Amino acid sequence: MHPNPHSPGHAPAVADSHALLLQKGKQTFLKPLIGESLLDPSLCWKDGVALRPGVSYVLASGSSIAFGGCTGPLFTNVLTCSW
Repeated sequence: MHPNPHSPGHAPAVADSHALLLQKGKQTFLKPLIGESLLDPSLCWKDGVALRPGVSYVLASGSSIAFGGCTGPLFTNVLTCSW
């Protein structure tokens, strides 16, 4: 894993349990697990928008999700959903 440039002590950019992907019926959800409260950064993004910890978000085919720290305007850990 690459060091997180936004964290003192250079913690890993992506945690072992960073987010949860859930399948409910025909829908897929992403639930960020990093952060203690809704105002904490989750270091998870969906389509470039920061997500709140503990909240489930619907993922559609073509959604882009990113985890961990970002470098400038580019995210280092990006996945595109295709189902």
